[in-house]
Amino acid sequence: MTRIAILLSALVMGVGCMGDKMPGKFTKLGPQITATTLIGTTFAKEPSGRELICTVMRGQQAKRLVFDLRSGELLHKLPLEKADGAWNATTASDGSVYAGTDSNGHLYRYVPGEDRVTDVGQVPPDSWVWDVCPGKDGEVFASTYAGCRIVRYKPGEGFKEVSNGPAAEHENYARSVTYDKVTGKLYVGVGTHAHLVEIDPKTGNKTELLPKEYADQQWVYGVEVLGDRLFACVMDAGKSIVFNLRTRQIETVLPHMTGQQVITKSPGDDRVWYVVNSRLWCYDMSKPGAAPKDMAAVSDAIGMGWTHWDGADYPGDSLVIFTRSAHRIIYNPTTGKIMSTAFKTPAEPIVLQSFAIGPDGKVWMGGYLSGGHAIYDPATGQSEQRKGLSQSESMTTLGDSMYFGLYPGGRFATYDTTKPWDMKHNNPRILGKIEKQSRPFGALGVEELKKVYWGTVPEYGYLGGGIASYDPAADKLDFYDKIVPDQSIMTLAYNHGLLVGGTSIYGGLGIPPSQKEAHLFLWDPNTKKVELDTVPVEGAPNVPCVINGPDGNVWGLADGTLFVFDVAKREIVFRQQLMKVDHEKDHAIWRGGMMLFHPSGKIYGTLDKKFFQYDPASKRLTILRKEESELLTMDRQGNFYFKDKTDLWRYTP
Repeated sequence: MTRIAILLSALVMGVGCMGDKMPGKFTKLGPQITATTLIGTTFAKEPSGRELICTVMRGQQAKRLVFDLRSGELLHKLPLEKADGAWNATTASDGSVYAGTDSNGHLYRYVPGEDRVTDVGQVPPDSWVWDVCPGKDGEVFASTYAGCRIVRYKPGEGFKEVSNGPAAEHENYARSVTYDKVTGKLYVGVGTHAHLVEIDPKTGNKTELLPKEYADQQWVYGVEVLGDRLFACVMDAGKSIVFNLRTRQIETVLPHMTGQQVITKSPGDDRVWYVVNSRLWCYDMSKPGAAPKDMAAVSDAIGMGWTHWDGADYPGDSLVIFTRSAHRIIYNPTTGKIMSTAFKTPAEPIVLQSFAIGPDGKVWMGGYLSGGHAIYDPATGQSEQRKGLSQSESMTTLGDSMYFGLYPGGRFATYDTTKPWDMKHNNPRILGKIEKQSRPFGALGVEELKKVYWGTVPEYGYLGGGIASYDPAADKLDFYDKIVPDQSIMTLAYNHGLLVGGTSIYGGLGIPPSQKEAHLFLWDPNTKKVELDTVPVEGAPNVPCVINGPDGNVWGLADGTLFVFDVAKREIVFRQQLMKVDHEKDHAIWRGGMMLFHPSGKIYGTLDKKFFQYDPASKRLTILRKEESELLTMDRQGNFYFKDKTDLWRYTP
């Protein structure tokens, strides 16, 4: 009998577990990529008067770092238990420092002078906090995802939702929030369809303030009340609307703004300060018709405040800027003097995001959010890090080169492995980007065609990915959309001269799917046309994996169901449910499972955060590891590699 005949004639499925005696060995290889990723930053004071810079460093767990503003000494490194990181930080009117986290949606309070952080609880009803801002009497307000809500927290009183439902109907992201001390009103920046909303926290009443000419934008990403002006950054347009809260009129629009919009007002006048494209800018609110002034080179800013610095060159109030690289910059507006000092910061392991085997058989890994890569050598057991590229959603090889699908912005890069990794000399180098695409998955190098392909997920708020193609000989990046309407393309294989692709009904975050089930398709790379579009498993929202099997067929996963597709006959010849997949575990809704054939003929894979073995002959599924197991690749010796958050694991069958 042929192999596929044996598969289809088998009548009994067995399900094993870790209790069964299985050959094989698990080895924990540990963290592979480290980084110092600082985002949420604010300024505070101890009761003694010592000035502090308080920032959050991403990691497992995230840490509250507290620096002495003047000496740069790291005073505290305090864990935010069960949290990975925070995009925000603020100082309440009582001096307490808060951060709301993006991994568990909790609010954490630090009281300057203490040596601990208090978890005050989850911000109801969501599990992601984008921004926090101070109100009065020690209260703070948090903006959330995916409910697009504003929630008040006050010590002694707890949490209370004040937005009366979503800040904007049918939206997921309350991306930013700020408070007007005079009127007590809140202002919320919303995405993925831009809104600027005024909320009365006493009544929950809402008023839309975004001008009609910005209604087609995706994000109001940053908002800040300074004096009697509201600054609202429309990210896609790269502009900040300056709205006079007393006249209720737009006074001007600041150009070239970035989404985070770290901005502050001078203590003694109406000048505001912000950083764009590594330059410090000043805008005078008392002269709304005047253009902002370029003041100095300052790299970037994740926090801005004011201090009285010592010396004749720094009279009066001096601006303090804290950067992503933990540099403290002091700038004096009177003299124009500026200085920068690097603070010593610890590095933390970061979550692994993508795997691939390089041309030399080494294991390549990409890091989550902070980006960066690591290379593990199975022969020596040693790892090396490579910095410079952002988050890789996928990697593959063609010849001696590595290829990367990068987030954000749908970008692509290549690295010639025969030469040193050297960002200054364009190795690796960026190949280009695809507009309105965000995450490139399913990277596939096809030797027969001498091309590299990716499937893509669109930008936030959009449905419909496509296929990106790179021709190294012509150094040309092309893109083909509308492969499967309103669906992202997650995985690719090459079989019978065709690309075989699996889709997801989910697009960029912030928009509900329009389709009910994921598709399997055949795409001709010569004619650039879809030859077949079918549903492999009814009702399954994701097809995260398709691979070539030793029988010549394509094997795939649709949610928790294994299927076999005969490309020549263009039909599904086998299905078997392996397990039910829990889509509520996290928001990473595109990746659902991976699998590979071992030389033994058995399949190994990760699915629903479990590591499994599947025997095609007996149809027997065995769960080898129930603990968190994701991603998958196999080295030339037949060892498998997967990740548990920050740790690389090896399984030797």
